[in-house]
Amino acid sequence: MNLNQEQDTNLDVAEIVSLLESSDESEVEALRARAEQVCLKTFGRDVYLRAIIEFSNCCRQDCLYCGLRRSN
Repeated sequence: MNLNQEQDTNLDVAEIVSLLESSDESEVEALRARAEQVCLKTFGRDVYLRAIIEFSNCCRQDCLYCGLRRSN
């Protein structure tokens, strides 16, 4: 399968599974390289770290990712 890095390649689930199960290391490496390229194009190289600093276990916000959120 050609995973041309110059063009958008949309694979369906069966194609991805086939590539991942392949014993051809060059196909697996091509899939990994293409995934890295798409990831970098989408998210870039920046990493953001966030830390919760609360002086109590109560918070008025209701952020879905947070263990201290109001609805908990």
